[in-house]
Amino acid sequence: MTNTATQILTDFPKKDYPWTVWLDGNTRVLVRGTHFDPDPHSMRVTVYRAASRMGRKVRTLIDGDQLIIKAKD
Repeated sequence: MTNTATQILTDFPKKDYPWTVWLDGNTRVLVRGTHFDPDPHSMRVTVYRAASRMGRKVRTLIDGDQLIIKAKD
């Protein structure tokens, strides 16, 4: 028999990234496991979407587990 006990949460957990800091125009090096958890390629898509919502463009470079970003208007 399998264990079907689950935990009930009042709200779905959400990861809030500091987009205003990360997309302030400075070159940022984000490290998987420190600044974000997903695969860097998936996180790059998340960065592009956040920049678009803020009306900004962003350049990215993936280097292993690092995602280097620089936003511009």
